[in-house]
Amino acid sequence: MPSIRIILSENPTEVNDNIAITVICTDDESDSVDLAYDFGDGNSGSTPCSTLPGESVTLFHTYSTPGTYEFEVFIVDGHGGSAESQIAEDVIANNPPEIQLSTLLSDVYLVGSETAFDAYCYDNESDIVILTVNFGDGNTDTIP
Repeated sequence: MPSIRIILSENPTEVNDNIAITVICTDDESDSVDLAYDFGDGNSGSTPCSTLPGESVTLFHTYSTPGTYEFEVFIVDGHGGSAESQIAEDVIANNPPEIQLSTLLSDVYLVGSETAFDAYCYDNESDIVILTVNFGDGNTDTIP
């Protein structure tokens, strides 16, 4: 009797990231099996899948729209045995971070005088944000 195991390289993933989906096929009789797959976004296909120990099939796919997609696989062995499995893949949009700047002292400064400002950065996906400040005079500063 065949069986299937699915391993996602990352979940959630971001729109336009190329993800790897590993499928491990097993069969009590060690039959070779045909693997049919559906990424849940209108793309599907099929490929042979070895049932030898330690072997697997890795499929690569890119989702172009955010959402939750049901990845499904189905195998059939040479004796009519079959198995199916599915797993949900969450695809998120990577929105740009938000930034707010404000000066603390004045909006007008004399050449050579010091100034201070506040910078507030926020990222909806909780990614690490690195702020690079260009002062407009050829000087920059990076704030982790």
